[in-house]
Amino acid sequence: MDSNFVTQTLQSFQKALDVSGNNLKIIQQLEERFKELERAFNRSGLKNAVRVSGAMEVPKINRLEISAPELIETCNNVPQVFAPSVIPVTVTSETYRGLSDSAVLEINKHGSYWIIANTEETYWLVPNINIRLNPHRMKTLAMLFTCQDESKANIDKFTLLEPAQLKMMPNQKEWHLVKTGVLQFGTASQLGSDQDIKNLDYNLQKLQSNYETLTANIELLLKANEQVQKDLNHAVLARQQINREISDLHQAKHSLKKNILQLEENIDIKLQQVLDQNAESQLVTENTAPSQEVTVTSDDSTSLDEPFSENNIEPSLEEELYFEEEESEDVEDNFPDEVAEDEDPSFQNVQSLQIDEQSSDEVPTLVENHDPQQPVRILQGHSSTVKSLVVTPLKKDPGHFSLLSASFDNTIRIWNPLVAQEIGCLKNDAFLNSIALSPDARMIVGGGQSEVIKLWNLNNSQKDYFEGHSQSILDVALSPDGNHLVSGSRDTTIIIRDFPDGTIKHHLKPDDDLVLSVTIDPMNSLLATGHSTGVINLWELQEGTLIDQYQQHYQSVWSLAFSQDSDFLASVSSDKTLKVWDIANCKLLYQVGNEFSILAVAISGDGQYIATGDSGNQVKIFNFMTGEELTTLMGHTKEVYALVFSPDNQYLLSGGRDTTIAIWQVPDIS
Repeated sequence: MDSNFVTQTLQSFQKALDVSGNNLKIIQQLEERFKELERAFNRSGLKNAVRVSGAMEVPKINRLEISAPELIETCNNVPQVFAPSVIPVTVTSETYRGLSDSAVLEINKHGSYWIIANTEETYWLVPNINIRLNPHRMKTLAMLFTCQDESKANIDKFTLLEPAQLKMMPNQKEWHLVKTGVLQFGTASQLGSDQDIKNLDYNLQKLQSNYETLTANIELLLKANEQVQKDLNHAVLARQQINREISDLHQAKHSLKKNILQLEENIDIKLQQVLDQNAESQLVTENTAPSQEVTVTSDDSTSLDEPFSENNIEPSLEEELYFEEEESEDVEDNFPDEVAEDEDPSFQNVQSLQIDEQSSDEVPTLVENHDPQQPVRILQGHSSTVKSLVVTPLKKDPGHFSLLSASFDNTIRIWNPLVAQEIGCLKNDAFLNSIALSPDARMIVGGGQSEVIKLWNLNNSQKDYFEGHSQSILDVALSPDGNHLVSGSRDTTIIIRDFPDGTIKHHLKPDDDLVLSVTIDPMNSLLATGHSTGVINLWELQEGTLIDQYQQHYQSVWSLAFSQDSDFLASVSSDKTLKVWDIANCKLLYQVGNEFSILAVAISGDGQYIATGDSGNQVKIFNFMTGEELTTLMGHTKEVYALVFSPDNQYLLSGGRDTTIAIWQVPDIS
């Protein structure tokens, strides 16, 4: 090796060492200067100054109803659900430099840790889901958590075993550490068994707690049952005592009657004696002296002006009780033990849905200068809740239409609605939840309290039924082409049939949720179903396959409606919202909130309007494309369950629990 090269290398290395030494001296001088400034700061008059760090405002804290085990399970599986509710924080510089007695954290939107608060004023600390560990962060992590097995190869893989606990400081912007948490490092396979054991222990503890609660409740029920038995025995004894008293009253009654009869007999005898004496006195007077007034006296003080009789004696308490019992027995005899079912519901005056020409001529056009807040007509005839409405245009005059209404009074009534005329009635043997009409207006399909679907043929007055469900039918729908019938049931299933023969094509059970609403799109290709958990399922009608699912409602979906072009679906729910879905793009187009649960929805055929009915007795009409509310109608006195637009989109018809059907004039938005 060249000696010159070695010499030059050694010289360069010496120069580097000199520079490094100089840098080290500079660093030491800076540190000494920093300490002098800090001492000067402490000696100055700024001892009570406030250090500004983190957010200037007190943070808004979203408190969650969650326990520590639930927090741990969620953090280890789906921590992102906490993101909207957490407070991001990091350790203060004093904590990092070891100048504070305990770890203190302050708000920092890029902080490596999350604070999660619950409703019991507990503040938990967990690592941010986006944390990337390095020596710097491992230093702060070790201040806040006990790290188990951190020497394992994959240091970024850890499981939260226990969250750290914090306490909010008086300034409400900082928290100090109360209890360190526990993290276990390693791969998912290494941690899985430990976590499973902890989950099993937690579930076992919950089961034990539930068992103890159940045992305590059973003991309370047994004690209550014992008390009820004692009360029942006392009641039996009391009833026996009452029966004895009633028997005594009966005897007293008979004795009293006997005494009254004896008294009346004595009075009659006494009266006869008085009369005989009077007659004898008169005879003596006539024979021996001038007429003079004779005063009749009696030892008996009883008045003769009001002689005793049974009719003048008020009935005793015993008699009143028996009168009531006799009356109640008579009333009960007038009622049968059970109401006889109509085994063969009759077609009353129903031969077709066509209104005769004379009544058709009476149908009014739009009412000019009509108060838009009041119904144009109110139809009365049902005796219970109106649950379903269907309209059909007349063949001879498409500008006019017929209305069918189904009710809990076990009837389907057919109307000429705009003149408030009932033109027919179909009787069923149970209440009805939903009806549908075939496109040729010859067949009516109904579902309700029974587990079978009923069919009425208006041409020949024949009836039929389809079986398949095991519990009551909640909704039915016929495809616009008349080839498919869909039903949703309380048994949590959906049945798709060929129509009119009733052959079952698909028997679907998506989940253990009640199927509250079903509807078929105008193109005869899609089926939408609404469920009691708030889920909406979208199906391919022909194949019965699930193609999409909407889960943004969180309570029962009561009603669904497709737009005429099949591009949009409207849904309403007990969560007090109306939602309109863009089906083609699989997204929520818009939603409208309400102050009451929404029970019914309908979209006009021209696509301009959407209407809702709610539990606050309101009917609301909106601009369909924008969601802007146009009017609120207050004609019903109870919940509104059914809505339908007239075929010409000029009227909206609504039915509800007040047993009436209201006809409203639709506002003009042109």
